[in-house]
Amino acid sequence: MGTNYTPQYIPYPPQQICRRLGLIAAAQWSASFLCSMYGRNSFWLSQLGLFIGLWSVYYIGKFIRIYRQRCCPTLSFSRAYWLCLCTFLYASLLTTFVQYLYFRFLDGGQFYNSLQQMLEIPEYANMLAEMSPGAKTEDLLLPFSSPVLITQTLFLYNMLLSFLLAIVSAIVAKTGGLPDNQNDNYHKE
Repeated sequence: MGTNYTPQYIPYPPQQICRRLGLIAAAQWSASFLCSMYGRNSFWLSQLGLFIGLWSVYYIGKFIRIYRQRCCPTLSFSRAYWLCLCTFLYASLLTTFVQYLYFRFLDGGQFYNSLQQMLEIPEYANMLAEMSPGAKTEDLLLPFSSPVLITQTLFLYNMLLSFLLAIVSAIVAKTGGLPDNQNDNYHKE
């Protein structure tokens, strides 16, 4: 009979792990978002937000690698990608809720005003004219005119980034083999 690798003990099903990791990633992304929003005038605060956001991608991949090593040694790349993707989609939903709360109750139109001031700078106005000829500034600022529209736009970006970041986390999850003595624990004859 051939070797069949089966996990001895799975403490949580994969869906529950995705939800828990999604909650952790959402907390990290929300902290990153808030650091970026409040760090518009502070270089170090905005860099901290960037670091927290990038760290979450590695953290999720590392945790799924630990899950693979302890519970599911035959986890394929496509399954690791699926786990990372579900985790990031959960995180996207929760982060979008935090972003809506921020724009609805804390921002007070500062984000829209800063975008409007940025588009009044001649360099940005020229770049805008080259990117979308004939478009008016008001038309380009329309998706950012209300908290719901801002959140909807950010939700689409979050979803797109989830598909891309899941690839990176899945690569992290698949790198690093199983310890030699651990392969014997999953041997079933």
